[in-house]
Order: sequence, then C-alpha cells, then structure tokens
Amino acid sequence: MSERPPRHDPFGFGWPNVVSVVRIALIPLILWLVVRDTTLARWLAVAIFTVGAASDFLDGYLARRHRMVTATGAWLDPLSDKLFVAVPAVVLSIGGEFPWWASIVIVGREVAV
Repeated sequence: MSERPPRHDPFGFGWPNVVSVVRIALIPLILWLVVRDTTLARWLAVAIFTVGAASDFLDGYLARRHRMVTATGAWLDPLSDKLFVAVPAVVLSIGGEFPWWASIVIVGREVAV
C-alpha cells in the first residue's frame, strides 16, 4: 500500500508555496490589464492585485498552521512579495502614472529587505 501525501501538501510542494507561485503568476495578468488602459481593465487589475495581496496572509497562515516551513518557501514567499509590489510600480512609472521617485524607493526598500 502506497503512502499518500497529506492533503495540504500538493505535488510535494505545499499549499503555501503554491499560493506564492500563483501570486507571481498573477503579475503578468495585472500588467496586461494595466497596459490595456480601459476603465474595466484597470478595475480588474485593482481587484486581482487586492486578492494577490491578501493571499500573502493566506500563505503565511497555511505555513504556520500546518508547520510547513520549507527552504523553498523561505525564499519563494519574500520573492513573490517583492515582485508583486515592485513590478507593477515600475510599469506604472514607465507609463507616467506613478512617480519614479516612489518606484525607486519601493524597489530600493525591497532590495534592502
């Protein structure tokens, strides 16, 4: 009889890491919606960004709740957080809709942390 992985450990990767990967995967969708530059696309980008930001709480909760702290998660979660904040800020600055100084501060802080 084979031993099945726990329900909270999909693909041997762990739900917290899956949530972090999904957050990274949302970035191109958010950017595409921002570049589309329609009112509906912008609101969808805000909604998806909000869900992605809330998912940061979810992956931390799952990791603590199920004691699933892993080496992969130790670098993947902070990476997804940094990319999720910095990339949209830079793209908005390129489009002239967000001040460059703020993007530089955000990216600088993310790199420093």
